[in-house]
Amino acid sequence: MDSLAIKKAVLVGWSLGGNIAMQLMADYADKVQGVFMSGSPAMEMSDECVKAAFKPFDGFQLLGKAEQFTQEEAVTFVSIVGLKNAPNEIIQAAKRTHGAARQSMFASALNGTGSCNQKLLLSEIPVGIVMGKHDEGINNDFIRESSSKYKNLKLLAELDTGHATLWSDPEGFNANLVKFIEAIS
Repeated sequence: MDSLAIKKAVLVGWSLGGNIAMQLMADYADKVQGVFMSGSPAMEMSDECVKAAFKPFDGFQLLGKAEQFTQEEAVTFVSIVGLKNAPNEIIQAAKRTHGAARQSMFASALNGTGSCNQKLLLSEIPVGIVMGKHDEGINNDFIRESSSKYKNLKLLAELDTGHATLWSDPEGFNANLVKFIEAIS
């Protein structure tokens, strides 16, 4: 951001990208104007919160797989995250994702070694969440409870989608993103 002369940014993250946005917010709070996320619950990094925020689902074990995905695993993974008829480019991108990155991120989350989410919850930085009503892996009740508990956290919408809100309802996702940015600008 410094090299691009960007003073503040709104971070947007979906699924794992939501966790990345939270980590960036924690590490560079002075440069973050807001966080907009979907498919990723804002939570403290504790065993208790991880168990409360996520629901087990078919293929859950793929999330922490250290090795690269096979073609079949990539298709399954992409389908799990809500892209049932994904184009080949998306499937190949899932295959290219380095397994060690997935394993490290999920191990950190499950071990409670990250600090980003607790900082997010205690921050003054606004956080907007759009969730899919039919997300198989996220406990939406947890998101609803969290958004009523923390003043900076706002549940903006529950779209009639699964995990991939931005792919399944791009108009709804984008409208909420624009609304969020306008509200914090």
